[in-house]
Amino acid sequence: MTNKQPLPSSVPQTQPSLPSRREARQRRIQTLLKYLGFPSSGIGVATTFNFIRLGQWDKAALSGLLTVSVTLLAIGGKFVSEVINRVLDKIEARLEQLVDPLADWIVNQLETFIIRQWWRLTSQFQGKYYQSLIYACRDYRTQGLKTKGPFTLDLEQVFVPLRITPESAERISGEMMRRDGGSQELSIWDILVASGTQPTYRSLAIIAAPGSGKTTLLEHLTLTYAKNRHRHYHKQAPKLMPILVYLREMADAIASSDFTLAELIEQQESIRKLSPPPQWFAGKLRHRDCLVMFDGLDEVADESQRQMISRWVNQQIQDYPNTRFILTSRPFGYQSAPISSVKAILEVQPFNLQQMQQFIQNWYVQREIMSRLGKDDPGVREVANRQAYDLIQRIQTSPPLAAMALNPLLLTMIATVHCYRGALPGRRVELYDEICDVLLGKRSEYKGIIEPLTAHQKKTVLQVLALGLMEQNTREFSLEQASQIIQTELAKVAGTQLTPAAFLENIENVSGLIIEREPGHYEFSHKSFQEYLAAVQIKDSHQDSLLIQNIHHDWWAETLRLYATQSNATPLIHAALDQPTVVSLKLALDCAEEGLRVDPEVREDLKQRLEAGLTSPDSAIAQLAAEVKLARRLGNFLRIDQTLEIDTSYVTYAEYDLFLNALEKAGEPYQPSQESTHLFTPKEAETPIQGLTITQKNRFCAWLNWHNSETLANGTISHYRLPTPTEFNHYPIPDDTLRESGLRLVRYQLPLPYRQLAYLLACGQWQAANTETAQIMRQIAGQENRGWLNDNDIKKFPPTDLNQIDQLWYHYSAGQFGFQVQRDLYTQVGGKPRDYNYNTYKQFSDRVGWYVPEKDEWRTPADLTFSLNAPPGHLPCGGWLDMGGSKSNQTPLFAGWAILVTLFWRI
Repeated sequence: MTNKQPLPSSVPQTQPSLPSRREARQRRIQTLLKYLGFPSSGIGVATTFNFIRLGQWDKAALSGLLTVSVTLLAIGGKFVSEVINRVLDKIEARLEQLVDPLADWIVNQLETFIIRQWWRLTSQFQGKYYQSLIYACRDYRTQGLKTKGPFTLDLEQVFVPLRITPESAERISGEMMRRDGGSQELSIWDILVASGTQPTYRSLAIIAAPGSGKTTLLEHLTLTYAKNRHRHYHKQAPKLMPILVYLREMADAIASSDFTLAELIEQQESIRKLSPPPQWFAGKLRHRDCLVMFDGLDEVADESQRQMISRWVNQQIQDYPNTRFILTSRPFGYQSAPISSVKAILEVQPFNLQQMQQFIQNWYVQREIMSRLGKDDPGVREVANRQAYDLIQRIQTSPPLAAMALNPLLLTMIATVHCYRGALPGRRVELYDEICDVLLGKRSEYKGIIEPLTAHQKKTVLQVLALGLMEQNTREFSLEQASQIIQTELAKVAGTQLTPAAFLENIENVSGLIIEREPGHYEFSHKSFQEYLAAVQIKDSHQDSLLIQNIHHDWWAETLRLYATQSNATPLIHAALDQPTVVSLKLALDCAEEGLRVDPEVREDLKQRLEAGLTSPDSAIAQLAAEVKLARRLGNFLRIDQTLEIDTSYVTYAEYDLFLNALEKAGEPYQPSQESTHLFTPKEAETPIQGLTITQKNRFCAWLNWHNSETLANGTISHYRLPTPTEFNHYPIPDDTLRESGLRLVRYQLPLPYRQLAYLLACGQWQAANTETAQIMRQIAGQENRGWLNDNDIKKFPPTDLNQIDQLWYHYSAGQFGFQVQRDLYTQVGGKPRDYNYNTYKQFSDRVGWYVPEKDEWRTPADLTFSLNAPPGHLPCGGWLDMGGSKSNQTPLFAGWAILVTLFWRI
């Protein structure tokens, strides 16, 4: 076999040059004309004579013309051949110009065809991929509930959007806060929209307690994008391809191999079954259109493996800087393995009342539709709405259930048990039993997490702990305290394989029943769990005498009720009647309603004593009965949200009489008033009191606040006020005819620094409240010594504090005073945000009564009206700032505050 060598450059090329090709072509044309011209002429002449003979003159003329032409071509062969050759030259030259574009066009068409075939293949895969995501995420999961019911609910129809906040307020951009009206609470869609322009939000960690809905949130995001419904939740939501990775399922793969993100995605069993085209996910990740979600860092049980996965996730975020990433974890999981590339840490907030109501309504509608094989009509929805309303009412009137209903998982359990067991409210012990069973065992089994103890074993230890804490009158405990209480019971169920510290760590990290509020300080996540477990332990150990001994202690109230729901409540009611106090009689009434068994004669005796006591001539008995009635009222408010509750009826004459009696006693912190008369007929004792002024109603609230306020763990105090018009409209009393004349209450959480201001406002001490407001604002601004606020102080003043002050003034003046009133008046005279005008401000000051235009003078403190007779917006109004010595040059110190409210639009 010979090697082929290239021809040397001196060897002539075999392809002829353009002139030689042209000459050869001309000779061929001449030869052709020579051989075809004369024979063709002879044939043409014969044909022409034949047409003449037949009388076909038109055809004869045409044939003669052609014959003459061909003959002339044959005679002038060289000339004609030159003409033809030139024509062909031009055609060839034109074709030469078209060859490259024609070739390019053909190649482009082939390339387009191939690409179309490729995208047809990949788009078919994307369709299959999205469909697999829909199949995987479309169901709302109950995760271990014993009482599941026969139907699987649709996640998209049940899901309620979660509220999320940044770990610290400084992490959220000012632009986003302005878009959300100043609130720090956002939805995940707000964050995804912001991620398009703000790199901070392209890598997120969402941190939340067990059962807060982290996994459900990611599954709903996945389902929404797979169905191309993202614009349904936010008009500006970016179009992204969802990728959901459950870290607990892929932990071993990540730890054992050096996978890239694209390779790990393809390692998932659900993806392998779809046979993705080569490098499909890698290409998508490079093109910035993916939303990668890592669920459950905390569910990687081994801490060293968790840290390894954390480093791997960190590397993927760095490798794909333009891809959006979301990681979820419980707090302990993220704290033990933080990710440096995560730029924003968000926290899931508990449900508020609106979210709770929406979830229950969604849940019951879906349940009814599924139970009727998909039928959805007004009749089906009517049944669902009726059942949902019943559960919502039960939750709102039960503080323990309302506290638990803020957690989506616990609310799901409440709804499930309510539907399939009918266990609320009296038999709510079955609800607590269900919840503990799920949190302590069933949920871990569902997720494939292996536990050292069974749910029952854990529960027996926690019962001992709960009762021990109840006996010590505490919720909070240290590791040492817990060890002393549980070590004996723990040894019985676990031997030496589990220390008290390891047991508590497991309960905290896996079930969430115990939480670490502060380093080294623990408590049950909800007080009601401690009370329930203590009640079960008392029943199991036959220690009911402990409850009888504490029948008059409010600390044991809920434990007593929960014990009564499991046992004969008659001995407890007997004990209460033998030791009649407000607490014991109130508990006796609760036990009579909720007890598993109560002797009829004892129930009737209790009822007669309290009803007759309200009209008893014995003032001590009447007062005790009225105090029991008021205590039950305050314990059965309707929950609005996590900070607000509202009364469901109006205060009666007997209850208001308690306040009037207190006014007559010396040494009370409030001043008696002339209206302290408390004469009412026996028939009126339980009748709602009517005809009170706003001042009288507020003074009743002030009395309640002084004697019934409770300091809460979050640094607030429970306080009472009157409902706003909006609250009246949203939470009406059926057949209400007393809205204007009756006395109805709202309980809210007030930060401790504002307690004195709220008290002064409730008492109608407007001048003292005005002075207190000025002092609080100077303290917040750090200007106690200077005594006034400048522009920088105003710009930096915290909106939350400003709103708190405003709300207090607005509520206790029934909408007459406050910053928002002043803002609206400033707008009415032409004022605009960030556009201060002195003349406009003078018009505004005239409206609120600070300025006298006829004299062109500002009013002095002595000229102000510290009562509800003042013009709207008249208060609060700090002091005076001397602008030059004369009265006409004095401007109220509140001028700066008005700028804060109106110019910077902070309210």
